[in-house]
Amino acid sequence: MKKTAAICLLLFSAAVYSFGTEITIDDYIRLVEKNSKQLLQAARDIEIADATEKTVRSRAYPMIGAELGYTRNLNDIKQPMPVAADTSSGMLIYQDIDINTDNEFSFGLSLSQQIFNMKVFNAIKASREFKLMSGYIYDIQNQTVITLAKKVYYQNFLLEKLLDVKK
Repeated sequence: MKKTAAICLLLFSAAVYSFGTEITIDDYIRLVEKNSKQLLQAARDIEIADATEKTVRSRAYPMIGAELGYTRNLNDIKQPMPVAADTSSGMLIYQDIDINTDNEFSFGLSLSQQIFNMKVFNAIKASREFKLMSGYIYDIQNQTVITLAKKVYYQNFLLEKLLDVKK
């Protein structure tokens, strides 16, 4: 809280210095909302919750997988095979024969669907709750930052008026 108030005070003094004139409360609040690290982090948390919900929902959708393969054998493989026998000696006569296959095609397709998997349904419910809570956290952060910014603005305004009265 003190860090946020200090940041708001610095933003206010930087805004007054850069404009050289007084700024309105609305301009100041817009500056604080634009430059607040807490609000930027809360907005990132909302984006993460959206991505988490999309990821969890994707588990409930059907999954399709396909694979296509082609193999070309460029080597000429020859293997000696017995083709005849010599009747006088009983020895086999060998001849080199091509045994390679030149082309090989393959194709595969798969489809899978989660049916009544309670883990998926519970994960979807949890991701919705996470997204909802992230929205609430953003709202709380926004209200806190704006409240502190208004407090700093009015404290500065009061100090300026007190300085004017003192002069």
